[in-house]
Amino acid sequence: HRILWITGVHQYDVNPSNLMVYRTQSGLVMGAINDCDLSSPENGSGGHERIGMIPFMAMDLLTKKTIEDKAEPLYPHIAESFIWVLILVCLQYEDGKLLNKDRPLDCWLTGDALGCQKIKRDCLKLAMETRIKTPPPHHFSLELDLFLLTLIASFYVEGRSLVLEGECMFRTWFDAQLPSSIRYMIHSPRISK
Repeated sequence: HRILWITGVHQYDVNPSNLMVYRTQSGLVMGAINDCDLSSPENGSGGHERIGMIPFMAMDLLTKKTIEDKAEPLYPHIAESFIWVLILVCLQYEDGKLLNKDRPLDCWLTGDALGCQKIKRDCLKLAMETRIKTPPPHHFSLELDLFLLTLIASFYVEGRSLVLEGECMFRTWFDAQLPSSIRYMIHSPRISK
């Protein structure tokens, strides 16, 4: 996705249906985005008329003013969409299958943009209030979900603007924005089940 964006092809609709994962012959797991037929060339006509599904849109884009002005998303907005998709998939799926009941984020999938923003803001507030306590090893996906919520919350709560460019965006998010209490999780070996 990043390569397409840099070369001027902008795919705004990041959602679980548009993401695929495959394994190479060497065993490397790779991700790909599809539905590029809905992409638009940079500075092309109609470039941001369809800016994505509400549940996965960046919080900055879920405001009345942004919606009315039909603001064009920046790459950090699209990158945030990937994080919202990851959080939803971690909480709504088990062993690659959608849970039949007790799906905690179904409320994201209904309603309007302002309602979705409120739900996300409440999740972020909860994540910031509780910070991250290291759960038992068998709760790795919960740890990841809380980590991502805290990451997004720290980005918004501290009033940082979304003007990060180029390759430093994720390094900035992961190294500079994180509370020191969870920074060690990034640099320590993954907890095995």
